Amino acid sequence: MASAGAATCGVGTERRVRRLSASEYSRSIFELTGAAPFPLSSLDPVVHGFDDNADALSITTGNFEDFTLSAELTAKAVDVAKLAPCAPASEPAACARDFAASFAERAFGRLPSAGELGSFLQLYTQASALDGYHVGVRTLIQAVLMSPSFLYRTELGPEGAEDEGPEVTLSAEETANALAFALTGQRPDAALLARVRESEGAVSREVLSEQARRLAATDAAKTQWERFLRSLFGVVDLRAVNKIPAYFPSYTPEIKAALDTEVSLFFARALGSGGGTLNAILGAPSTFANQLLFSTLYLPDYLGVEAPAVPSTGEFVELPFNPSLRRGLLGTAAWLAGHSPVHRSSPVDRGLAVRSRLFCLSLEPPKGVAIGQPGGGDADGTTRNKFERHSQDPVCQSCHKFIDPIGFGLEMMDATGRYREADGAHPVDSSGALSGTDVDGLFRGPAELAERLMQSQQVRACFVTQLFRFMEGRDERPEDSCELSPLQQYFADPSRTFPELAVEMVLRPRFALRRRAP
Repeated sequence: MASAGAATCGVGTERRVRRLSASEYSRSIFELTGAAPFPLSSLDPVVHGFDDNADALSITTGNFEDFTLSAELTAKAVDVAKLAPCAPASEPAACARDFAASFAERAFGRLPSAGELGSFLQLYTQASALDGYHVGVRTLIQAVLMSPSFLYRTELGPEGAEDEGPEVTLSAEETANALAFALTGQRPDAALLARVRESEGAVSREVLSEQARRLAATDAAKTQWERFLRSLFGVVDLRAVNKIPAYFPSYTPEIKAALDTEVSLFFARALGSGGGTLNAILGAPSTFANQLLFSTLYLPDYLGVEAPAVPSTGEFVELPFNPSLRRGLLGTAAWLAGHSPVHRSSPVDRGLAVRSRLFCLSLEPPKGVAIGQPGGGDADGTTRNKFERHSQDPVCQSCHKFIDPIGFGLEMMDATGRYREADGAHPVDSSGALSGTDVDGLFRGPAELAERLMQSQQVRACFVTQLFRFMEGRDERPEDSCELSPLQQYFADPSRTFPELAVEMVLRPRFALRRRAP
């Protein structure tokens, strides 16, 4: 973690032109057109679990074809009569001109230039002359969606600011875009653009605060928080998490869909009645399940204790955990299944997820050492036995002594997140330990791990760093310490919510400043 005295603080983010991530692009398409975005075949690079790292995003041959095809298909799918209506008595060219101006403004998050509008209208004129108004508008829409001004957003400062000192203040429209993408993951709405345009020069802290709090209360912000949390905890899409059917025949597509719904409902509750605190995620006493999910994965939890009633109608209801076994998101079948490979549980996958994502502790493998599957141990031994023998090598121990014991503490849950007392023919040993953290010690199972995580200030500080990475679109740097340290102190209070933290983050002094040179 950065500390306040670690470096001379300056502006950490350089002037840049940021490509929209695939998820930002898809949400923008839907907001602009109402048409469902067409899936992109090229996946964006993921850094720390996030797909919006500006340094990793680029245009390649593959994704350029994706964006081009998406623009074409979206334009064809648009309901022109609804999106760009033109009354019978109106002049189609005038309707197209008005639509082009408003559509481009929404797409770019700024007023389009006269040159941009001229080129769009020229394309409209050529297409409409051949096939009429609707085809002309679709051609115009396709051109806007293929424009660099849609695929990218600038953080360069106003024109004419090139010769003014080592730092530049973003223009009002650039500030609006930075604020909107940070809090909602999409372009600024009309209210935000109108408000910042009242500013002469830099947007004031008062306006930023007012608009940040407004945006933070929108449905778009709630979607953004879920996106952040899913990325942070590594549960982006449980429908894509597979298991070998011969080993786990009950792990069907219906179960995968139910697990993904469990995550959505879990986060919605954390952001709603849970108050939006970190402990509402790490320490929740319940999850959500329908009858299929309950009977398939959660029922063994209640052997010997009274099981909760789950309706047979298929609806999801709040499901109280057996408190001796599970607590928080890391106790859900969704998280446990999402951090296991196709054929078994994995102490390494689970332990590394906790250590890197929640404590922000990274481990560099020794140079020249190949990372492979565990070997040795009895062929019929437990997963734990195999990994313990694998890590007896002194070279492997340098990393695995910090990772595997965390995962060992979750071995009572199999690769699907189902409670078990035996692994094959052998009893499960689910004794685990944290080391090298501020809450070191022994634990057994997800419930006891959750207790330690909720006591950790290191976890809270890491959460701040992770939110910074997500909202800023880059890794933290030494010069960010003057801003990260106060934010970590602010969030040290467990009553703070992460929507409040997000607002504080965009109100930091350097939010709208960019440095000129890397």
